[in-house]
Amino acid sequence: MALRPDLRDAAMRWIADDPDPVTRQELQRVLAGAMVGTAGAAEELADRMSGPLRFGTAGLRGPVRAGPSGMNVAVVRRATAGLAAWLARDGARGTMPDGVQGTVPDGVQGTVPDGMRGTVVVGRDARHGSEAFAAAAAEVLAGAGFHALMLSEPQPTPLLAYAVRNVGAVAGVQITASHNPPADNGYKVYLADGAQLAPPSDAEIEARSRPRRPPSPCRPRTRPAGPRSPSPTWTASPSSRAGRPGA
Repeated sequence: MALRPDLRDAAMRWIADDPDPVTRQELQRVLAGAMVGTAGAAEELADRMSGPLRFGTAGLRGPVRAGPSGMNVAVVRRATAGLAAWLARDGARGTMPDGVQGTVPDGVQGTVPDGMRGTVVVGRDARHGSEAFAAAAAEVLAGAGFHALMLSEPQPTPLLAYAVRNVGAVAGVQITASHNPPADNGYKVYLADGAQLAPPSDAEIEARSRPRRPPSPCRPRTRPAGPRSPSPTWTASPSSRAGRPGA
C-alpha cells in the first residue's frame, strides 16, 4: 500500500497537536516508515488514523497506542473536553459535603468553591496508561471550571459510581476497559445518579469532542461599478472626539 498524501497530512496534523511526547514520537516512527516504504507501515498508519474512537457502552475503548483510533492522552483530553462542554451547557453544578477526602489538582477540598461548576469524580483501574489518562482527564475538567476529585488509588468501577452519588457530583469518569484485552484501555462516563452514560447523551458528548474545522477562506468583496458615495462628514465635539477616525 502506497502512502496517500491525505493520510500523510492527517498524521502530521495529529502529531503536531499531540501533547504527549511518547505517543508523538511513536506515530512519527510509523509515519517515517510509511514515507520510506517500509513493509506494512502505510497499512499500520492507516489503521491508526482510521478513528476517532466512538462512544459505546458508556464510553470509549481501544488499544493503548498513538493516533485517533487508540487510547492515549490526546484522545482522553478531547473526550473530556467534550464531556465538560456537555455538562456546562446547563451550568452543571453539584454539591460536595464538607470533610470529603480526595486528591484534587488545585488542592481544594470540601464545599464546591464559588465560580466552579460542580464536582466530577475521576477514578482508574490498574491497566497500562490509566494513571496518566486519569490525570489528563482531571486537568481538563479543572481547566473547564469543574472540581476534579481524583480517587487516589486504582479502584473497581462500582466504587466510582458510588462516589459520584455520595459526594453529589455532576458526573464521574472511570479509566478502565473492563473485560477488554490487556493491551486495551477505556474511558467510561457516569452521570449524577451513578448510572452509566446512555444514548442520546453519548452522541452529544462525542459531537462536542470533535475539533472544529477552521473557517473557509473568504474572497475579498468587489465593489460594484458605478459612482462612489460621498465620504461621511465628521463633526468634532468634546463628547464625541473618540468617534473621529484617528482619534
